[in-house]
Amino acid sequence: DNATLTHNDLNMANVVVSLDGRLKLNDFNIGVLMRWNGSQPCGYPTRFHNPLWKSPEEIRNTTYINPALSDVYSLGNLLFYIMTKHQPWTHLEPSGAVEGEEVGRRKLKGILPTFPDRFVATNKTATQAMLYAVLSCYRTNQAERLSARELASAMDKALRWVRVRHPASRRHVMQLFEKHPKKHKNIMMEHQTS
Repeated sequence: DNATLTHNDLNMANVVVSLDGRLKLNDFNIGVLMRWNGSQPCGYPTRFHNPLWKSPEEIRNTTYINPALSDVYSLGNLLFYIMTKHQPWTHLEPSGAVEGEEVGRRKLKGILPTFPDRFVATNKTATQAMLYAVLSCYRTNQAERLSARELASAMDKALRWVRVRHPASRRHVMQLFEKHPKKHKNIMMEHQTS
């Protein structure tokens, strides 16, 4: 059940679509085989600083990050791109593209990239699921992020709801993507007030 390999460079340039339509990752040149101390992953220092794609803990350069959860943060960037057709922090920002170091400062403060209103205000379960999946990945505190397995499970459940036209409320969709649904505030509300 534990991640055995972390990619460390998840971004759109490192994802390809195979002939059968499946997404595949490439460019594992800075990937790391995970080491475990019992049930806890052994962390390691951040490698190859790039604030646009990195998680807040990598930007802080914390010595022992949980790289599997940092990869989940980067997965949020991929999902953002799939949803909006743009990289975060570039085409959708009101004042124009944000420079790398400023992106890093914003991430450390918990500020999120701009989401188009059509995704925030939607009533469509599938679009809400994508939005909340991205927001879940973007949690500043890595302990509040879903693992890749939990994220996949939440996406699978949302997909089942869409297929059977289950009348899911926004709150129900949002709760799929919360690590501790009753513990913290609605991340979308946090985003709208930042």
